[in-house]
Amino acid sequence: PTDGRRGEEDELRLGLYACLAALRTLGERQRKSRFLVATRDGQPIAADDRPVPARAALWGLLRTAAIEYPGMRPRIVDLGGDPGALLPALVAELGVARGPVETGYRGDVRHVPVRVRDRSAYTPARPAGQGPIRPGGRYLVLGGHGGLGLEVAERFAREGAGVVALVSRSGGNPGSDERAAAIAAHGCLAVSYSADITAPGALTDLVERMRREHGDVHGVIHAAGTLKDGLIRSATAEDVAAVMRPKADGVRELSAAVTGSDLDFAVLFASVSGTFGNLGQGGYAAANAYLDGYAHAHGAPWLSVDWGLWGEVGMGTAVADQLRARGVRPLTTAEGLDALIAVLATERPARQLVIAHPDAGTEIVEPEGQRQTQAVTVGSTGPGVPTGPAVPTATAVADSAASDDRSGETAGNAAERVADALADFLVERLGIASLDREALLADYGMSSIMSVELSEELSRRWGVSLPATLFLEYGAFDELAEALTERYGAAAALPEPTGGEAAGATEDVTDTG
Repeated sequence: PTDGRRGEEDELRLGLYACLAALRTLGERQRKSRFLVATRDGQPIAADDRPVPARAALWGLLRTAAIEYPGMRPRIVDLGGDPGALLPALVAELGVARGPVETGYRGDVRHVPVRVRDRSAYTPARPAGQGPIRPGGRYLVLGGHGGLGLEVAERFAREGAGVVALVSRSGGNPGSDERAAAIAAHGCLAVSYSADITAPGALTDLVERMRREHGDVHGVIHAAGTLKDGLIRSATAEDVAAVMRPKADGVRELSAAVTGSDLDFAVLFASVSGTFGNLGQGGYAAANAYLDGYAHAHGAPWLSVDWGLWGEVGMGTAVADQLRARGVRPLTTAEGLDALIAVLATERPARQLVIAHPDAGTEIVEPEGQRQTQAVTVGSTGPGVPTGPAVPTATAVADSAASDDRSGETAGNAAERVADALADFLVERLGIASLDREALLADYGMSSIMSVELSEELSRRWGVSLPATLFLEYGAFDELAEALTERYGAAAALPEPTGGEAAGATEDVTDTG
């Protein structure tokens, strides 16, 4: 359409889901190519931009694709400004063989993302008595019966809230009932509601009921969400839609429910997976990038917070210890909640913030006296599950290795050497007595984190460039050994057969001749 806007369903079908299908199709047929996606009004490049949330979701998927398909070099560019400048900008970007994953054009100006530390989240605070949580105020928390929702509710109670309404499909559980008593100890009433936040009109009815029973709502937190992790190569549109619904449908229904309310804030709990991409979380990254786009598109009081890993509560606790061992520093519950209150206390918070501990080596710009109008950071981090290094040259390693005849070694001998070395490596790294080569790697607890760690270590030991997804892409031992031999040239990297082994091979040929 001429205004660049379609219906939400069409936007997702022609953008997010079409791109998912294209990635899967190309990924099955070739490992090395160039994959460029262009959007218009998909990102907030300029201060007054209002992105289309469904197009922002596509950015989350592509950020993850850049991690999972390094050989395809996925990139995405957002175009805007004078229509006459769009085609030249796209042509210019097509001519960049190895540019950054993300770029944006407004007119003939090219923009690339920069991580900026946002110190304004802590000053200036609002005057006394006008803090982010009103004394006796009433607040709505979607996903309120989950661990993170309950922590937010109790913190609001400590800050002086009078009523906190907890909303989830279940309507509560024994654990949340116990926490409700703790919330009441702060002089705050915790009420529970059961609702499908994605069902049309359900939240509107709930908010109206809350108004009748307790009064107008002063702030909302959307902390609902679900995970359905898996590599893009095996993800279906239904898988992605299942993750999108609580975030995307939920925020649209929430917005309709609070229309006309004078809210102090409407906070969307998103994730760094949407900001930076994350191995095995293409759908989750898309859903969270949708929330980012929604906050930018609708302005105050909407705010999207891209959380890093929470180490004590929430969906990331299962992998927190593994990530700590890799040098990732999760947020403590107190750190996260303190940062949230600080952000809400600012006079003019940004529409999108990252709250996380930065990874070692992360470059963060420290502006002097500049008010940021873009997505800014209160500290910045990589995704909740580490991605490992991108290695776009893996195919080239295999190509060069193919020309190395290894002193006449047969393909069968090379494959056998790789398989034996791989088995020894897995026995050592998995801490097992022996490896069943017929068993799937998933039977040994293979996960995205484990794949990253094993790929990095094997790359280091063998001197080959391997993708972080290697042990997830090839779930069977034989497939993995074959890929290492034929695609990544591992045989050339291993020690050559000893002289005795070579002589034995010659004698065998002679004896059978």
